[in-house]
Amino acid sequence: METFVDARRFRGTVYRAANCDYVGNTRGFRRIRYGAVAVPDTPKMVFIKPLAEDARQLLSSVNLPLKYNIGGSKMSLCAANMHALPLYFSEITDPRRAEGRRHSLSTVLAIYA
Repeated sequence: METFVDARRFRGTVYRAANCDYVGNTRGFRRIRYGAVAVPDTPKMVFIKPLAEDARQLLSSVNLPLKYNIGGSKMSLCAANMHALPLYFSEITDPRRAEGRRHSLSTVLAIYA
């Protein structure tokens, strides 16, 4: 679970009391209708709380255990082919504005695929 707290107005006391971990601040960009604002505004505090004891291991595993694998797999690529996806998508022109862009378009498309 993750949540964002506006440090100008709150301190995250409730989240700290619930044993959430403070992991840092955002860069301060916020989303607007067409992308993100050009100038960072107010960074938010980020708190996380694992909802399962082995959350870190689950989230970093190659395959989720069956009880979390809801809806069945729709993947038709093997792991070796997936590594080639960013290269496959690298020639696509990125239409996004530079503000708020964290990952290359080829990486985002590869993950989506």
